[in-house]
Amino acid sequence: MDLTDGQAEILGTVRRLPNATVRDIWNDILKRKKLTYTTVGTTLDRLYRKGLLIRTRKIGPGGQTYIYSAGCNIDIQTDIIQSVLRRLITVFGLSIVPIIYESLSELADEERER
Repeated sequence: MDLTDGQAEILGTVRRLPNATVRDIWNDILKRKKLTYTTVGTTLDRLYRKGLLIRTRKIGPGGQTYIYSAGCNIDIQTDIIQSVLRRLITVFGLSIVPIIYESLSELADEERER
């Protein structure tokens, strides 16, 4: 499963902001990048339909809103990681493998175990 750069950024934001509304996510992204509210909302809906997010509906005085949280199961997560690694190897060749390994070895022990 391939993700666009925008989808990856929005997915990362949801992982940092659990149980966030479209507005919460949009406000956070605006600190780094200019995106419209509707673009963020549409992207969140697409990520939800791909099975990468959990979405719950909340009804309040202003009407209906969705709350998003990370919902990526291990199979989908593995698929995304393998896709990214394949793209890196396609672009840079096998010379990228030692760089990836070195980056992983620099992680703290508890992070590496996770």
